[in-house]
Amino acid sequence: MRPIRGQLLHLEWPVGVPRPSQVVWAERCYLVPWRDRTLLVGATVEDVGFDERTTVAGIRDLMDAAGEILPGAWQAALKEVRVGLRPAPAGTTPLVGPASPGSRVLLATGHFRNGAMLAPLTAREIVAHVAVTVGP
Repeated sequence: MRPIRGQLLHLEWPVGVPRPSQVVWAERCYLVPWRDRTLLVGATVEDVGFDERTTVAGIRDLMDAAGEILPGAWQAALKEVRVGLRPAPAGTTPLVGPASPGSRVLLATGHFRNGAMLAPLTAREIVAHVAVTVGP
């Protein structure tokens, strides 16, 4: 596993400016509208080790990407900048299941940018392993 930094912006959306009502996925960013009229803009993908700093370059890149999709983003207020480290596996497949053959240690890591999307499938796999290990 190696950490991949992801920076996100949380914008306070201006009143009277149209914004999406559902999640928008684009090549350079994704946009998540919240009920409180804020908008989450994510996320950078930076292989910088365990560096959890936010950067001006990250903010600029996300704002440029969001502004291309929604020009109204340039009128928004910057509420918060977030950063997180995502576990990326050496290959492309998350590690889900026994740590080694016959092991009682289960892994559920390495989902990288797809953790939320893969959570239901991962949970199903882990439950199946526990059911086999523990039994009825």
